[in-house]
Amino acid sequence: MVTTRRQTRATAKEPTKLPPAEAKPQPTRKPRKRKEKVEDSESEAPVEPKAKRQKTSANSNTKTTKKKNAEGGKRRKRECLLGDMPLDLLFEMLTYMAPLDLANLSYTNKSFWETLTGPAAASMWKVARRPSKAPDPPKDFSEPRWAILLFGTLCQTCGGNCQRAIDWHLRKRYCLACEKLNLVSDVRFKSSFRGRDIEILDYLPFTRHGPSTKGWRQYSDDLKIEYFWKEDIEVSLQQWEKLTARKSAKGKEELEAWIKRREERVAWIFKMAPTWSEWDFQLHALEEEEKEYNKRRRMEGAKARLLEMGYEQVDIDRGITLRTIPPGVPNVTNAVWAKIRKNVENLVIDAKRKRLSDEDKDTCVARMAKLKIRYHQFLTGLPTSEIYCCPPVDFLIGTVPALRKHIEAKSNVSVTAQDFDSVFQEMPDHIAEYHKRRKEAAADSILRGTSSENLDLARFVFRCDGNHRGPKARSRVLQGWPMIESHCCVGNTKVRLGNGVVLDTPRSVVADWDLSAIASILLELVGLSPQTTTISEMDEKDARFVCIPCYSESNYQVLHTWRGVIYHAACGGHQSTDITPPFRLASSEDTIAARQVTTARQEKAKAWSCNHCLKFVEADNAETIAVVLQHLNEKHGISEPKLPDDYFVNERCRVELEWPPRAGTHSTLLGSNDLDPRQRVAKWIQSLQ
Repeated sequence: MVTTRRQTRATAKEPTKLPPAEAKPQPTRKPRKRKEKVEDSESEAPVEPKAKRQKTSANSNTKTTKKKNAEGGKRRKRECLLGDMPLDLLFEMLTYMAPLDLANLSYTNKSFWETLTGPAAASMWKVARRPSKAPDPPKDFSEPRWAILLFGTLCQTCGGNCQRAIDWHLRKRYCLACEKLNLVSDVRFKSSFRGRDIEILDYLPFTRHGPSTKGWRQYSDDLKIEYFWKEDIEVSLQQWEKLTARKSAKGKEELEAWIKRREERVAWIFKMAPTWSEWDFQLHALEEEEKEYNKRRRMEGAKARLLEMGYEQVDIDRGITLRTIPPGVPNVTNAVWAKIRKNVENLVIDAKRKRLSDEDKDTCVARMAKLKIRYHQFLTGLPTSEIYCCPPVDFLIGTVPALRKHIEAKSNVSVTAQDFDSVFQEMPDHIAEYHKRRKEAAADSILRGTSSENLDLARFVFRCDGNHRGPKARSRVLQGWPMIESHCCVGNTKVRLGNGVVLDTPRSVVADWDLSAIASILLELVGLSPQTTTISEMDEKDARFVCIPCYSESNYQVLHTWRGVIYHAACGGHQSTDITPPFRLASSEDTIAARQVTTARQEKAKAWSCNHCLKFVEADNAETIAVVLQHLNEKHGISEPKLPDDYFVNERCRVELEWPPRAGTHSTLLGSNDLDPRQRVAKWIQSLQ
């Protein structure tokens, strides 16, 4: 009966006493990822590391061996026999390896280096390069060094990670930091190598890709700047200076031969660089295609497993794409699925949640359309003067809980136009509540707790809380509650419903203290009390005012109504000026003439609307009083319309009534055209005094 080694160890009564050198096997070192070789020395043969010192204590080694044999019964680790295999069998196995793997294997020890760099291995390297159609190595490159340059991913200077492209003129791959440290331009050669011969640059390869700036390579083709590798310069300078120092005839011949070899080498590199670059580009394209193919197979495998789990196809297709699938091997095995399942399921769950949200949003948009139709039907039963004061339906949804409840209902809940009938029965109360809140907010901008009755005082001027400059600013000036009530400017703040629908909100109306100060000055000029005078009382006064700064800068003056003064100041006027007050009350004679001109101006102003239809209700559609009266006669059969029952002033266009006329007014106010312009100005100044 033949006994095995395991049986021998199990039946042995005493441990065999081994020599000191074999008492304890060397501990197995954990494999580490070997850095790619970045230098090409003259021999390129690796230096074997020094052997570690072994322990000489026989007792301790024997005990350890006995313990290991008793516990695991494992055999001792034997040396690798790969190097003892026949070369034909070894080469047959190595032909299935990639060029980069062969290069790393060649740097394992001296034996592999001699084997893989010998003439017998040339066919093996060609077979390894065949799938990628890689070019053959240059004469000054070994096979391992060339493979590392073509397929490596590490910087060949510092050994760090480097995903940058190869510089084929320098035949190097380098990172951003090494590029900045090692590239030397021809214009900086003298400062970097003081006292050295610059002629050496004629015999070195160079690149026109300058040092990177913020991660981008700087191309110097237009500047014709040449960049050289610092180490190449230093090595070549040593050879150059050694050859130029020899003055003999043989030394000169060697120098000429060296120069010729260098010139041929540089010319050959620049000839082959486009070919290498084109191969690199095609290899990158093939790698990207392979990555996409693998990701597509991985995606299909993940989708198949998700379908088996009960997820819907629409959610899977929406959540799992080539962009969102985790990278990895193409085949989704059980082990792979255990790793990626959580992330993939989260993507599908998020896609399902978004799909349901989009469905709710589409349902909400359809309900909003029904609500707007129902709201329009409600408004058609009101006079136009009340319609244009009603807020848009978006403004009401945020303040009426019943409306918001119907809009935000789930998509599986049926909501029809009849469901809004109960809300619209109380719609007048809802609109009144909206105006009440808006009136209180405007009054609070004066002083918290201020009565809303103060909104009709002439000394308070309000504005829409928005950034309005230039001529548009005057249309945002609001005086009195009728103007505030009809103003429906959309604000920047939005209201987002639970299903993602965004609603507009109105802008706030706040007190403008600069314009209010001017209004108080105008009240004092006409002799009325700012504390009690209302807007209607100031309108009845119908006074005219002169803008002193404008008059001092021009040869004519314009007479403003008191509202016109406010609008004039809002357009960038004269809130801050050295003249106090900046406006002056016009004389009675000029006021009478100005009133006549203002009456003619108001007849041509597009600020009137019909109270029986919506044709002229919008500010852009308002018309002159003549057009509105003709419309009432032709469309509604009203030959003698009354104000404000049949037509009214559109408060959104109030500025058109108060803005002073520009043409044909100044000559009338300044006197006869028979006088010289200077005499007319002097006459006007004398009347003011």
